[in-house]
Amino acid sequence: MIVRSLLTDDIDGYVHHVAEVDAESGVGGAAHSHPYGRSELRDRIGARDLERVRWTTDLDEPAWRRAWGLFGQGELIGYLYLAGGSLLSQLHRVEMGVGVASSHRRRGGGHTAVGSGNQVGATPTERRLD
Repeated sequence: MIVRSLLTDDIDGYVHHVAEVDAESGVGGAAHSHPYGRSELRDRIGARDLERVRWTTDLDEPAWRRAWGLFGQGELIGYLYLAGGSLLSQLHRVEMGVGVASSHRRRGGGHTAVGSGNQVGATPTERRLD
């Protein structure tokens, strides 16, 4: 498994993968893991457009996001994202999200992805996330 930064060319695959991981939430004994109900449909075009804005927002601006993909045999099997706060006063905080396809869980991929995210900004002067 490898982890690499996702680029704007990866957004469609990322949004599709997140929707698949979300669809597995609460199924087969898995915990419910997203903030909306099963009956709420996700607008993939809207999600794609929102991710494009987030991924291209400067790190000194509110609501930025960067994502990394976890790949196994060239296939996107998981992701990690870091997101800045929605207010200027929250830029010192980061939200982290991670998701791994159920077919690839319990193989260390989530740990690998989170470990990669922990390396970002490891020094006080580090501000680059890509």
